[in-house]
Amino acid sequence: MKIIKKLLLAILMLAFSFTTKIIAQDEVQKEEFKPVFLTVTTGHWSSDLNVDFTDWLKTEKEYFDKVTMKNDLIIGSGYYTHYFTPDNSEVVFVSVYKNWEDIENANDVKAKLVEEGWPDKD
Repeated sequence: MKIIKKLLLAILMLAFSFTTKIIAQDEVQKEEFKPVFLTVTTGHWSSDLNVDFTDWLKTEKEYFDKVTMKNDLIIGSGYYTHYFTPDNSEVVFVSVYKNWEDIENANDVKAKLVEEGWPDKD
C-alpha cells in the first residue's frame, strides 16, 4: 500500500511539473518581442603583474558615470572578459540600443557629454 501511495504521489508531482512548464511557456510567448541593436568592441588588457590598474578602474568608472549613464540612447551596456579562449586578455565592451538611428546619434551625444565631463581648458 505504501508503494502504491508513493507511486501515485510521484505521478501526481510529475503531472504538475509538466503543467507548470506549459503555463510558463505560454506566458513567455505572450510577451511582446522587441529587437535591439548591439555594438561590440574588443579590447585587450595587460597581464603585466607590475602594472597598477587602480587608475584605469577609476577612469573607466568616471567615464561610465559621466558619459555612458547620461546617454539616454544607450539602454544597456557592460564589459565582459573571456576566460575560456586562448587569449584571456580580451575584454568585450557591449552597448545596447533601441534602433539603428540611436547608434548613429549616440556618438553626437557622447561627444557633448565628454566635453561637459572634461572641458578643454585651452
